[in-house]
Amino acid sequence: MYAVLLATAARARETAAAVGAVVALAAAAFAAYLVVVQIAVIHAICVWCIASDTITVAIAALAVPRLTRTLE
Repeated sequence: MYAVLLATAARARETAAAVGAVVALAAAAFAAYLVVVQIAVIHAICVWCIASDTITVAIAALAVPRLTRTLE
C-alpha cells in the first residue's frame, strides 16, 4: 500500500491522484475494520497497529483534497 501511495504521489496526473485517493480510502476503511476487530473480537489493542492506522487515516485525509485540487 505505501509503495503504491508513494508512486502516485510522485506523479502530478489526475489518474495518479485518483488511484492514490482510492487506495488511501480503501486502506483507511480496512484500518477501521481492524480496529473494530481488535476491540470487539480480540479484546486487546496493539499500539503499533493503532500508530499505523493513524498514519493511514492521515494519508487518506491528505489524498482526498489532493484529488479535488487536481480535478479543478
